[in-house]
Order: sequence, then C-alpha cells, then structure tokens
Amino acid sequence: MVMYVIIWFILFLASARRGNMWFVWFMIFVLTILSCLRATTVGTDTIVYRLIFDYLSGSPSWSSYPEPGWVALNKAVSFFGGDFKLLLWTIATITLIPIGIVISRESENKSFSLFIYYSLFIFFSIWNAARQTMAMSFVMMGYLALYNRKPWQFILWTLFGSLFHVSAIVSLLVIVLPKLRITKSALLSISFIAGVFMRGSLLALVAGKYSVYLTGDNALRTESRLMSMILSVMYNALLVWIFHSSTPRLRESLWIKIFAIGVVAYNLTMNFELGTRLTLYYTIVQIILFPYYVYNNTVKQKGLAFAIVLFYLSTMFFLLLGMNSRNVLPYSLS
Repeated sequence: MVMYVIIWFILFLASARRGNMWFVWFMIFVLTILSCLRATTVGTDTIVYRLIFDYLSGSPSWSSYPEPGWVALNKAVSFFGGDFKLLLWTIATITLIPIGIVISRESENKSFSLFIYYSLFIFFSIWNAARQTMAMSFVMMGYLALYNRKPWQFILWTLFGSLFHVSAIVSLLVIVLPKLRITKSALLSISFIAGVFMRGSLLALVAGKYSVYLTGDNALRTESRLMSMILSVMYNALLVWIFHSSTPRLRESLWIKIFAIGVVAYNLTMNFELGTRLTLYYTIVQIILFPYYVYNNTVKQKGLAFAIVLFYLSTMFFLLLGMNSRNVLPYSLS
C-alpha cells in the first residue's frame, strides 16, 4: 500500500507545474514496469490473462475468442518468443501511450491529468479489465479526433478499440453530442431514479452476448449497492457543480458533455456489478475535463475549484485503495 501512496504523492506534487510532459512519459514508463513485474496474484484477472495467454499461444482458431485484437496481441508476443511478463508490459504500454498522447495534445496540466488517471484507479483497471482499458485508450484518441472535428477518425478509433473489447461500440453515441445540450439537472434526476429501480432485462436487449452480466445470478449488486448509490450522488453533485461554475466555453465543450453521458450511464447501471465498466468509456474524460475546469471556472474564491476536485480525487483513491479494488493489495513480484 505504501508504494501506491508514494506514487500518488509524487504525481500530485508534480501537478504544480502545468507542462512537465517529460515527467509524464517517465511516469508512464514506471507504471508499465509496475504492471509487468506484478505477480499473478496482483490484479483480479491477472491469472485469467495468464491462462488465456497459455491457451492462445497454442494454435486455436481465431474464432475461439471473441475479440480478434486481443488474440492477435497474445499470438504476436508468443510468436516473437515473449513470455507472460512481456505480454503484461506490452498491454500496459499500448494502453498508456494513447493516454500520454491525448494528455500531451489537450491537457491544461499534463501531470495533473496523469494524477487523475491514477487517482481514479483507471490505471489499475489494466490489472482487472485489460481488454476494455486498452479499448478505452483508443476511444480517447477518438474523442480527441472528434473534439478536433474529425468524426470519421473518431469512428475508426472506436472501431479499432472494439477489436480488443466489443463494448467500445457504446462510445459511438458520443458522435451526436457536439450539437446537443444534455447537462440538464432534470435529466440527471430522471436517470438517477431510473437507476435505483433498474433491472437487467431492459439493458440486456442492447448488451448482446454480454447480457449474461446483466441478467445472471451475480449481475446485481448486493453488499456494495449503498456504496454505488453514494458514488452516483457524488458524480451528480460534481457534474452539476462543474457545469454551473464553468466558463461558457467549457460548459459547451465536448468533454463536459461526454462526462454528463457517463454520469447518466452510471445512474442507469449502478445496480449492476459491471456497470462501472460501461461508464468508464465516458468518465475517463475526467483526465482532460478537470484540468480544463481548474483553469477555466467562475468560482470567486481562488483555489476552491481545485480544492473540490482534489477532495473528490483523494476520496476516490483512498477509498478504492482501502477497499482493495482491483485486488491490487498486497503488491508482490512474480
């Protein structure tokens, strides 16, 4: 636990400088090493990825696994004589490089964006949901293209991400956002109420082969349901605060609209164990939105906007770490 906290403080202190891109790339390299050296007991699904790697290193047909990009990656590492450690490093590297590119091109504070990515445990999702986290990184490249008014590049990046996890397709909804105004309190209230009573049958209609995660015996949250509702309230309150205290330009930006979609999606799926995985495709934009907000807000009290964001990030990080989310504790070397 101490190692994770030290890295958190290093990233936080580095956020004092708005540039620092060399530091961001250095820390990205450090995080890739942290990923590849972990034992199979660190990370919820690490042992599963080891079994999949051993299986795909043989000669199964490409149709034996749903995502061809994941099959190709495992087979490529095996073909060039790499072991499972190299696969873990490759996964982390492919996932983090697009994040670094988006940060370098669009963030108001490069180090702060990486701090957000780490604080919200998105980085640790590589250890728990590697295929989806990789897909999310490509989707972020797509969001950057859409922000720069290149919708076809956005579509291509999203489709490429779906080669690693088909759920990336849900990100295509974002293509209609530039012309819509969706950050209305009424919409958030409706989605929150719907989420409290939502069951899996409706969402299963659009989930396809993943509907088992919405209708199976273990689909609904039980002991963590209260925590998911608290998190939903935090999301809604944060979005409303940011929306009403942002500059007009930021209020109409693509980033805040994507985050709003993420909040609504979380409200609708908070009863489900895998609900947060769906919403991560949208809420990942916090790494760009929050730095923009900190430097583009109408709050009269200097530093209050940053303090609110930092309180939220600190709460999330230490809460998730204390709960041993993603099974990151204890860290051990393989």
